[in-house]
Amino acid sequence: MKQVQLTLGLQALLTFKEMKNQHYTALGEFVDNSIQSYLDNKDDLKTIPNYKPSIHIDATSDEIVIEDNCAGISEENAVRAFDIGNPNSLGGIGTFGMGMKVSACWYSDNWKVETKAFNENVAKTYEVDIQKIVKSGEVKIGPKTEDAKGATPFTRITLIKPHRYPRTSEVTNVRKYLEDMYRWFINDNEIDIFYNGNKLKYKVPKVKELSEFPHEKDKKVIKWATEIPKLDLGDGYSARGFAYLRDKKANPQRGFGIFWQNKLIEGNWHSKWMPSHTDYDNKDEQEKYAIYAGENSAINQRLEGWIHISKNFRTTFTKDQVIWDGKEDVLIEKLKKYLQTATIYESDDTKKYNFINQAKKGRWLWKPDEDIADSGGDIFDQGSDSSGGVIDIPPQPDPEPDPEPQVDPGKFPSAKGENLQMRYDGTVWDITITKVANDVNQFVKKTDGPTGERHEESRRFEIQVNVAHPFVYQFFTSSGLESSTEGIVKLAVAIVIAGICSDESTKNSNAFFRHLDQILKADGFV
Repeated sequence: MKQVQLTLGLQALLTFKEMKNQHYTALGEFVDNSIQSYLDNKDDLKTIPNYKPSIHIDATSDEIVIEDNCAGISEENAVRAFDIGNPNSLGGIGTFGMGMKVSACWYSDNWKVETKAFNENVAKTYEVDIQKIVKSGEVKIGPKTEDAKGATPFTRITLIKPHRYPRTSEVTNVRKYLEDMYRWFINDNEIDIFYNGNKLKYKVPKVKELSEFPHEKDKKVIKWATEIPKLDLGDGYSARGFAYLRDKKANPQRGFGIFWQNKLIEGNWHSKWMPSHTDYDNKDEQEKYAIYAGENSAINQRLEGWIHISKNFRTTFTKDQVIWDGKEDVLIEKLKKYLQTATIYESDDTKKYNFINQAKKGRWLWKPDEDIADSGGDIFDQGSDSSGGVIDIPPQPDPEPDPEPQVDPGKFPSAKGENLQMRYDGTVWDITITKVANDVNQFVKKTDGPTGERHEESRRFEIQVNVAHPFVYQFFTSSGLESSTEGIVKLAVAIVIAGICSDESTKNSNAFFRHLDQILKADGFV
């Protein structure tokens, strides 16, 4: 029976412009790729005299241009960069392979990418005409090349005659979203981001200075800010962050921002992360999880903060929601418990304070040396001076990736020890397997071979299999890693043999998948 292939028709490209999206998430995809390009090549780029990464977004009704001076798109990465579903970068905020391409198509049927990669001497231009591609079936988009020896690296994406663009009434909010999302890169002065020529800036909120008991004799003034220590969420997941009480009520109400790899994912101006009693059905759950109350309550207007979740969390491909994998309620419960017994940031005061109860108190206009007066000043006053309620908050890097559970690779033998044999394509394959167990190495890597030529009676090669790869932990551990290892190793072997046979038999890209399917069906392991 003829095998059926799962394919993506070119007509799908036309649907991208109809998908639900927002300007700040769509533009953010381009920014993500620029930032990741810088982070992946930081050491090389800093050899350029007076180098500082910058990203420029210029949007009009005629065109939207996103340009950076980061590492560019190299020839070897170009195929991956334009392949929908392949990531531009593995493991960073540019992880997903949909964002740049889908966002470009969301904006325009006609767009081009101009780039000059670090350590390459040519500038390349790739031109995309979606309507032409769909009608003709011709998917080649370049590149056109020109000499650029000595030029600094760059990438410029031009979206021509966009279907939509941030209109005047939307610009303020788009800028605000972008400032919010990339605040740590901006405030650390590591990367400059510009929107229509204006440099983005994130203003640090002003923290409340107030005695816990305003009528006590000594009137001990407290700056109501606390650093949230690492919260163990189980299964290798964790979170840490910062919380504070605002000097004035928030408008609009903010709650907590959830950051993944230093980018804001949830809890922005548009989508708030505020676990409230209205989110839970009964009093027991409200007692356990609810941090916030009604929409106009004092606590909703005063308690804010941010949470950095560990790198091993996942997000949706649009990176506007966290895939919590059951850990959100765990985080909420532990966060609430800490806020009820929190210590004051950078203080010798060892007393534990209930930030939730303090936020509910109505004595918000009181200040030292004043009876009743508005605290005055801009709630977003900037500066590092801790006087006047502006607390000197150091840049909050994303926590170091939490180590995956320590795994001894020798604990997980392959199906036949360190060596496997299988029969396929007229050959007995002798495979030597080295196992590693970490979150750094790729899932499978051919380290030697193959020996011999196609269809020889016997051949050999060596591979390295990462039995603790994040993908393995995510999808193969429900019944325990030990019981899954045999299948993991055999899958790795099948992938490598399919790749070898495909390379040697044909240049047809589908050959790989045909070989892989046949190997898995045949189960030729000896």
